[in-house]
Amino acid sequence: MRACGPTGTGSSPPTWFRTRSRAREIIEGLPPRQKQIALMRWQDHMKTAEIAAELGLAEGTVHAHLHAARARLTAGLRQYYPFDNDDNDNNDNNDDSGRGAAS
Repeated sequence: MRACGPTGTGSSPPTWFRTRSRAREIIEGLPPRQKQIALMRWQDHMKTAEIAAELGLAEGTVHAHLHAARARLTAGLRQYYPFDNDDNDNNDNNDDSGRGAAS
């Protein structure tokens, strides 16, 4: 088990605060277009089609930028806050249809 805080005394901020701060750092470090699209989606709650129309991009391009931004965010958070039991690591057949793989 890792010690909390830099001195191991439990003096660090709560996990949610550290996670939120780290997420902000990662988002700030995204390439400009990825950051713009991610903020339009996550902060402004715009739909993919709305983002595509506003920026004059294909919806597939918006999806690709969002996918890349999510991947960087996930990787950055895992580096500092590894998950012990991540369902996605054990489900290679995960898809959006809800059907999954046959057992």
